[in-house]
This record gives sequence, structure tokens and C-alpha cells, in this order.
Amino acid sequence: MSFKSYKNVAWLPVDSVLDIVLQKDIPLPVVESKFPVTAVFAFAFSKDKKHIYLMKNRNKERGLDIPGGHVEKHESSMDALNREVLEEIGCILSKTRYVGAQIIRKKRIEDNDKYPFLESAQLFFMAEVDTIVTDKLEEDSLERIKIPVIDFFKSLNNRSDIYYIELFNQAFLSLTEAQRDCTIE
Repeated sequence: MSFKSYKNVAWLPVDSVLDIVLQKDIPLPVVESKFPVTAVFAFAFSKDKKHIYLMKNRNKERGLDIPGGHVEKHESSMDALNREVLEEIGCILSKTRYVGAQIIRKKRIEDNDKYPFLESAQLFFMAEVDTIVTDKLEEDSLERIKIPVIDFFKSLNNRSDIYYIELFNQAFLSLTEAQRDCTIE
């Protein structure tokens, strides 16, 4: 069911596999019922869909990144997404839509593994920035950056970003389609 699989991903244990799945192949309720969700991310577009909002990471090696992060034990995926976006780019989202997921499959669990699951999911959403509410961002984020969508790929720093290019393409392609009634509020 995966769109693309990657082996030997630098930030995963040896022999792990990262599968990219698109929403058309595995819908959100199926992913959430089959896998523990460990992280969520947003492709946060401007209302005119010509720009995307990124965070400038305090860690210079990470550079620019899409907002997102870990799901806390008490949170739903949507609660975590809204919290992370507010913390990292100071925005409230609207018209949020699931795009796809990264399914992580490990051969073993390391002793100090933050996520002790053999299989887990990281969810990706596209959304519209509805309101900018603060410039006071959490400690990992230096500032909110708004760039033209066409420049998004130039902003990638060859870290883990390459693994969500397909998910971004799915989100970007859907911008040209008629607006669907499958938004998540």
C-alpha cells in the first residue's frame, strides 16, 4: 500500500523502513486505527495558496522546516497539530486536510527509544493559515518565515526533508483541484 519505501534512513535505527503513504491509498481513520501516531506536521499555506509558512529552526543544521512535532500521550492528532503550529509559527490553521503519512517500521526497539513501537505513523496535513496570533515562538523556533510555494524545494536542506517531498507534492497538487468537503476542523 505504500507509495514509496526507503531503507537505511539516517534518523532511524539500522534495518528500519520508512513507507510514504498517501491519503488516497490509506485514509486517516485507517492509519490512526492501525498505528500509534507519534508526530504530526503541517504544510501551512497562505490564504491565496501562493506562499507556505515555515519555521526557522534554532538548530542551524536543521535550517527551515515545516511546523510540527510530537504527539503527547493525552492529545489527539489534531490537538497536537494545532499546538505545534501555534508554538512553532504562531498561527491558527483552518481548512485542515490530511495528505498522507510516513509509516515507520523498525526491526527492533532500542533501549532509549522515545517511541517504543515496531510500527508507528507520522501524519502530514495541509492547511490554510487563518490567523497569525503571536510572534513569540517556542524555544526551537527562531522565527516564522513565509516563502513562495515555488521556492519550497530550494528551502530543503537534504536532511529528513526528502522523505516528505511526495507528501508535499500531494498537498500542492490538491491546491489546483476543486475544494472538497473533507476538511477537518
